[in-house]
Amino acid sequence: MTWVSQQQIVEAEASAGDVAFKEGERLHQQQVVESLRKAIIKFEEARQLFHSGKNTAGEATTLNNIGSIYSDLGEKQKALDYYAQALRLKKAVGDALEKQ
Repeated sequence: MTWVSQQQIVEAEASAGDVAFKEGERLHQQQVVESLRKAIIKFEEARQLFHSGKNTAGEATTLNNIGSIYSDLGEKQKALDYYAQALRLKKAVGDALEKQ
């Protein structure tokens, strides 16, 4: 029986998050409504993986990208909500770096 360490799980989630993020970017670049909706799904997948892998910077960037898509779709309030979430996380990352 093979045991998987917590570090291996985190690394696998980070890798899967990167793959989902890149797919989200590819779909976002197409600038077609259907592709934009699919990009949101991919970015949400990446966000969840970054969150569980404790990649706060990646999660913040992903939330910002989701906000950008909602802005592109004309859903300005949703865009602002995601931008606000991203800003909170980016501030937390900055605060943590300052304490080091």
